Amino acid sequence: MIRFQYGEDQYKETLIEMWRLCFPDSTQNFRTFYFNKVYRHEETLILTENAVPVASFQMIPYRIKIANKIYPAAYISGVMTHPDFQGKGYMGKLLNYALEETKRKNIPITFLIPQEEQLFNFYAKHGYQKAFPWNSDVTTEIKEKRKPENNDFVQYKTMDEINSEGLRAIYSIYSQFLNKKEKVVIKTMRQFSNILEDLFLDNGSVFAGKNEITFAIPGAKGSSIVLKECFCDPDTKNDFLSAIAGISGKKEITELNSSSGTFSHYWGMIRLSDESITIDKDIYMNTMLN
Repeated sequence: MIRFQYGEDQYKETLIEMWRLCFPDSTQNFRTFYFNKVYRHEETLILTENAVPVASFQMIPYRIKIANKIYPAAYISGVMTHPDFQGKGYMGKLLNYALEETKRKNIPITFLIPQEEQLFNFYAKHGYQKAFPWNSDVTTEIKEKRKPENNDFVQYKTMDEINSEGLRAIYSIYSQFLNKKEKVVIKTMRQFSNILEDLFLDNGSVFAGKNEITFAIPGAKGSSIVLKECFCDPDTKNDFLSAIAGISGKKEITELNSSSGTFSHYWGMIRLSDESITIDKDIYMNTMLN
């Protein structure tokens, strides 16, 4: 007998083990972070067979801004079916149940990031359409590194280095840039904090100025650094990149999904549960959301 339900304390350890089996590349540190900071019982849908969880995902509340309207949305995260129960159509049943739940809760949008190319076809069968444009990556060779003076740029490598005041400051900078966008996924401060903690687990860094912010991870080459997101005014970008090079000691900087790049592909998917609204698929989404 199968049953749909929300998460409960008794299932959490089972879900953690299922995650380990379904995502073998995930580290124990990440699983601990995810289930302590991101996971919420009330946001988790579970399909059980004979009272045992066999498929699950989280529906994490977000908001999506389109022009002057803000819509409630749910980000589908941690989609998994236990290896012993795959091929039975359980995930499709759970996605259909989620659609009914979003209708019941007046959540008009769900969105997700397929982790493999073939999954785009799977989700398309359940009403999802490609969305969230990805621009080509841009690599810049920094010829003159600049050592910042008077602490005008700061690098953070751990959450311990960011106190509550610092978190509010960099979240404010980040939000200002997001709010300038016509179509964007909005994040709360708690979600932003989780994004930073995940970044630091990947040995990443935050570089922040008075009006600039970027999130960086080590590049494949020892002399390179990768910016997963970079927000700054165009007129000050070269100065900001030079400062990042000066602080990090790297001379090659690659910006993912660059604002100066050209459209490459859609990297996520979106589904509407309210047919009375129309959502443009060219919505900006954080590259660290997944």
